[in-house]
Amino acid sequence: MENLKIHIIGGSIASRFGIEDKSWPELLEDELKGRAQVTHEIQYGLNFSRSIPHIAKTNPVDILILHFGIAVGWPVSYRKVDIKLGTTPLKNEYAYHQPNGRGRNLVRRIKNRVKFRIRNGIKYILFFTGQYKPRVNRGDLEDQIAAVLSVAQSKAREVVWIQHVPSWSMRT
Repeated sequence: MENLKIHIIGGSIASRFGIEDKSWPELLEDELKGRAQVTHEIQYGLNFSRSIPHIAKTNPVDILILHFGIAVGWPVSYRKVDIKLGTTPLKNEYAYHQPNGRGRNLVRRIKNRVKFRIRNGIKYILFFTGQYKPRVNRGDLEDQIAAVLSVAQSKAREVVWIQHVPSWSMRT
C-alpha cells in the first residue's frame, strides 16, 4: 500500500514564529511518520493571490492543506504615504507588525515598547485619514478564493482550507 501524500502550504501562522516547540506541520509529520509523506512550505505574508504560484508548482498530492493567517486582510499603508513620510519602518508591508515576544532585557523591552507606541500612533493616524486599508478589496476576496480553490483542486484529491482569522475580523 502506498503512503498518503500530504502537502501543507501556510503563512507565518504555520511556522515556528514566536514559539519554542515544533510547528503544527512538523508535529503532523512526526505523528504520521510511516503512514503518510508530509511535506510543507512556509511563505511569510501569505495571502490568496500569493498562494497560487506555490500551489501551481506543487506536485500532485492526495491532500493539500492551505493555512492562511491574518495576512489575508492585513492593512497596509499607501506607498505614496510611505514615500512622503520617508521613515525606515514604512519601507515594507510588515512595518506595523508588532513584536511577538518580550525583549531579552529591560532596556530592550523599553525600546520595543517605545517602537510599539510609535508604530501604533502612525498606524491610527493613517487609518483615520483613510491611508491605511486592507491590501485586498473585500469584493475581490470571493474571486481570489475561487481561483485558489481551482488551482488547488487540480493538484490534490482533497483540499483542506484553514483560515486562522477570518478576513472580516475587527482586527483586520
